This record gives sequence, C-alpha cells and structure tokens, in this order.
Amino acid sequence: MARLKAPPRRLQSPPPRVGHASRQEAERARDAMRTAQADTNLRRLYATKRWRDPETGMRARILARDGWACRICATMLTGQHPEPSSPVVDHITPHKGNLALFWDEANLQALCKRCHDTTKQAEDRAAAARW
Repeated sequence: MARLKAPPRRLQSPPPRVGHASRQEAERARDAMRTAQADTNLRRLYATKRWRDPETGMRARILARDGWACRICATMLTGQHPEPSSPVVDHITPHKGNLALFWDEANLQALCKRCHDTTKQAEDRAAAARW
C-alpha cells in the first residue's frame, strides 16, 4: 500500500495574515482612499480652524454643549482615537455638500466612536437603502 504524500503546494493553508496587518493600518488605508475620492473639498472642511480650533471651533462648542457625553449611550467622551469612547461630532442629517447644513449647530451632536461607527452608520445605510 502506498504512503500518503503531503498535499500539493496549491492546496496548502493560506498565509497567516490576509490584507492589512492591523486595524490601524486598515483605517489609514480607508482614510487615504476616502481623501482620494471626489469629495475631497468637503472633507477639507473638517480640517479648517472654524471646525477644529480647541477653544472656539464648532467641534469644541458642540462637545461642550452636550457635556462631553454621547447622545445615544451617555458614555463620557474621554478617549482618544481609535478608542471606543473617543468623541465624534456627527451631523444628524447628512449635509451632502450643503454648507448651511454643515455649519448648523442644531444639526450636530456629540457621539462616542462606538455609537457613530455602529448605530449611526446602520441608520444612514438603512436610509440610503430606502431611496
């Protein structure tokens, strides 16, 4: 009776890692892809002094207004990106390039990264599927 041989090379197990080596690398690659897309002018709004300034910027005003707590789960927003408790200022109604809606304080809310990346994104996808 013949002995079993090792399987041919093409049938061996895949390499231990497929894709990006870490979650941070995957997020960096995703961010790079997003900035390369057509809406780069809109994404630049998030880098302006009017949005980012730690004392007078829109982001700081919204976080202070909401008491540095997530509006969905009430978690205190104390973490730094990419921690789940890091603060995210979210547009309640997507602005889609409408500058008046982008800068409207009534359209902004403080969320934790976990709620923004799960609950809010699921709502946005469901709304997009209805259209």
